Amino acid sequence: MTVKLGSYVFAAEPEILFELEADLAERRRYGGGTTLSHVGVGALRITLTGRLTGPNRYADRDTLISLLKSGAKQEFYADTIGYGSADSPKQVWIERMSFSHIAGKPQQVAYTIILREET
Repeated sequence: MTVKLGSYVFAAEPEILFELEADLAERRRYGGGTTLSHVGVGALRITLTGRLTGPNRYADRDTLISLLKSGAKQEFYADTIGYGSADSPKQVWIERMSFSHIAGKPQQVAYTIILREET
């Protein structure tokens, strides 16, 4: 199964978290108090977490960083969970990424990548 972001194919499947929030408007009621109204749904946020390993771990990190620095939407799919496919990838923005070089484990680089679905 494949997880791909832009030109990068993840060697090991990351953990994938989907987050979706409702857009709510708070309104004051005549006579006091407030009420909430549903005004829509925000963009889907996708969080990928995992570890880059092996001799290419730093090159892989740099490839992912270059995708963020490009400032462009990226194609993304994770066919392991039925989100897009090679023939029909989703369009996402890379919102943020972080890398952690793990003490005592020089062969591993932990990452968190946050994507936002193009709406």
